[in-house]
Amino acid sequence: MALTVGEEPILVQGIAPDQFLPVEVVAEAMQGLEEAISRAERKRMDASDYKAKLKDAKAMLDDNHLMLALSLVQEATNEINRRMRGLEIMPGSSGERPGG
Repeated sequence: MALTVGEEPILVQGIAPDQFLPVEVVAEAMQGLEEAISRAERKRMDASDYKAKLKDAKAMLDDNHLMLALSLVQEATNEINRRMRGLEIMPGSSGERPGG
């Protein structure tokens, strides 16, 4: 659906709020994940999981599941950025930080 919005407000009915999301918002979030993946690879981090999530999100976008795609991309971007900052506790650790 495309809407041309002028100075007069418009009211959209018959569309669930979670379906009324500009494709550009999802595309911008995907670009952010692609950039995070590139940064991770430059740091020699395994980014294959995030590449798969990006591929899944692109398929969701193609199927017009915008909110699902956006959610997946945002979660993946947050996770990869946390990992790059070294804040994620490694599996199998006791959960304690060194010196604490």
